[in-house]
Amino acid sequence: IGRIVKVPGIGKKTAERLLLELTGKLGADMGAPLGGANDAQNDILQALLAFVVSAPLQAAILAPGPAPLFMDLLGAALVLGGIALEAIADAQLAAFTADGAQRGKVLDRGLWRYSRHPNYFGEFCVWWGFFVLAAGIGAWWTIVSPLLMSVLLLRVSGVSLLEKDIGERRPGYAEYIARTNAFFPGPRRPA
Repeated sequence: IGRIVKVPGIGKKTAERLLLELTGKLGADMGAPLGGANDAQNDILQALLAFVVSAPLQAAILAPGPAPLFMDLLGAALVLGGIALEAIADAQLAAFTADGAQRGKVLDRGLWRYSRHPNYFGEFCVWWGFFVLAAGIGAWWTIVSPLLMSVLLLRVSGVSLLEKDIGERRPGYAEYIARTNAFFPGPRRPA
């Protein structure tokens, strides 16, 4: 990233550390065994997913030169905006769950008023931002990374998994679903 986006203090070594951090996070997030798969199979799957998902960062680090300024700015805005969204949403959720008076209730304030999963939407923005950075240097083939992350966030380990049984645990969740977008933030619908 430091090679593409010319930010003071972020060079190739820092970008490489970021890549290792992100691929390590991906592996940790997917650490649960997959339907009886043995540890070696699970490790191979995690390594393959980490390699595919980190493709835009790999391309950016290995790029011979900078990307066009517009692509740098757009990609950086998506990454930084996504990190901010994810951090704010996670902080709002942590404060809500720490408040014992909220037990069994639905968080529908702050960013959660506009999306049932604003933290996942923030992560979505981060991965698409990395792709924009890579596409700026001609690595359009790395689109497989944000597409894969989008499927994982929307259909596999994110939204669909969390919403599978949450209505049973939170009585007001059905009403929340009726008036709040699942993923992409937007205005509330009338109840």
